[in-house]
Amino acid sequence: LRSNFRNGADPIHLDVEGYEYKIAHETEGLFLPLFRGNVAATFFSLGGSEDGWTDGVTLGTTAIRLGDNGAAPLHGIISFDTSSLPDNAQITQARLYLTREGGTGTNPFTSGALGTPTVDVRTGAFGAPAVEVSDAGALATASNAGWAIGSVLANGFALGVELKPVGLAAINRTGRTQFRVSFPQVGSSAGADDVAVGGDAHSRLV
Repeated sequence: LRSNFRNGADPIHLDVEGYEYKIAHETEGLFLPLFRGNVAATFFSLGGSEDGWTDGVTLGTTAIRLGDNGAAPLHGIISFDTSSLPDNAQITQARLYLTREGGTGTNPFTSGALGTPTVDVRTGAFGAPAVEVSDAGALATASNAGWAIGSVLANGFALGVELKPVGLAAINRTGRTQFRVSFPQVGSSAGADDVAVGGDAHSRLV
C-alpha cells in the first residue's frame, strides 16, 4: 500500500506498518498453503444450539469455552455438516480452526496448568445434534484424535487442531461430524479460555 511507503520517492523501504502488512500478506499467500497443503474443501460450523460447551452439569451455546470453571473441565462442542463430501472421498488431511474472541482468568494454553488439550471426534453427534450436558462424557468415535496447535494469546488468534488418521477416519461423509475439545484436568489458578461460537469463519474445518 502506497500509504505504507516512508516517502513517495522510496517505494522499497517500508515503515513498520508496511512491513507488518507485507509479512501478513506473505504468510497468508505463501506459507500457510505450504504448511496446510492445498485446501480442497472448507466447512463452517453450524453454530446456534449445535456449538457451545458443557461441564457435565450446565451448558452454554453463546461461545465455545475451553478451559475449566474451577471445579470441572469445560468441553467445547463444535458441529459441522460434512455431508457434501463424496462417499468415496479420500480424506488425507484436515485441520480445525477456532478463533479466540474472549477469555477469563489464566490462559490454560500458555500456563500448562490444565495439561495438554485433547480432541475427540464423533461420526454423527455425541447425543442429540444440539449441545447437551451428557456430551461431556459421551463416547467418541475417535478419542485423542488430533493435535492442538497454538497459544491463542489474544483475541483474533486461532487454535489449530491437526487431525490424526483416526480422526480423519471419523469424519462423516453423510451427515454431521462433531468435535469435542477439552483439557484433561482442573487447575486451581487457571480460568476458562473462550473461543468464538461457530457459524462463521471463527470455527472452520479445512
